Amino acid sequence: TGAGSIELRRGSRAVIAAFSGRDAINGILLRLPRDRWDDVELRLVFDGELRVAMPLADFFGSAEGDAAPVRSLLVGATADDDLYAYFPMPFFETAVVELSRGKTKPRGKIPVEFAVRRLGRAPHPDSGLFGASREVAETTTPGRAHRVLEVAGRGKWIGLFAELGSRSAGSRNYLEGDERVLVDGGPDPLLQGTGVEDFFGGGFYFQIDRPGPVPFRHPLHGMVDDWVRPDGNAATAMYRLMLADAPTWSTGVEVDLECGQVNQTPIR
Repeated sequence: TGAGSIELRRGSRAVIAAFSGRDAINGILLRLPRDRWDDVELRLVFDGELRVAMPLADFFGSAEGDAAPVRSLLVGATADDDLYAYFPMPFFETAVVELSRGKTKPRGKIPVEFAVRRLGRAPHPDSGLFGASREVAETTTPGRAHRVLEVAGRGKWIGLFAELGSRSAGSRNYLEGDERVLVDGGPDPLLQGTGVEDFFGGGFYFQIDRPGPVPFRHPLHGMVDDWVRPDGNAATAMYRLMLADAPTWSTGVEVDLECGQVNQTPIR
């Protein structure tokens, strides 16, 4: 494990770890003020390929506002707001972990403490490269499902953090859609869900023994917060890791989410 501290200025980048050879990163730990998670971007480059470039808030699963962050087995934030990621991230030539900061954020330095851990041995020859992506859609298109993920080549889908919201005040119909996972061009889904909250390990709009959604955080799934945004629309933040039941594919995958029961509900 290598550790240290930096101060990020506006428009700056800092490499906090760089390795060569055959190995795997299996731990990234970061400590910085929580109100700056959106201001700093995590960049991961494996074997010369940029595989992750997204704000810390999104990569580590923090919803907007004061919502509680994810606290799962492999990624999230501790009770002290230290960020952690323990995904196995193999590489066969090089690996670079970098933090960057844009030029448009507030002035002043952002202090960051970090630690990066690696396995210390070569990964299995059949290992794939780790990657993560971020998407924001202010509104989906009524009449069709929303494409959540589309990837060509071989792969495995191991996790999803989703912050979904309504476009009409008071409605949570965005929890009514089903997920559909099609692999290798097949005509039928490998996975056909029964509702958004079911996919994330809940039910009945996350109501338990009282009216209103009840947040929870488990090692592999959870609902971290449900709130009303300033525009009056409801929103829900959820996560799931698929370690034992990850969809795998040889030539490609398409993951769609129904927008409401019959794709009639615009979703943020």
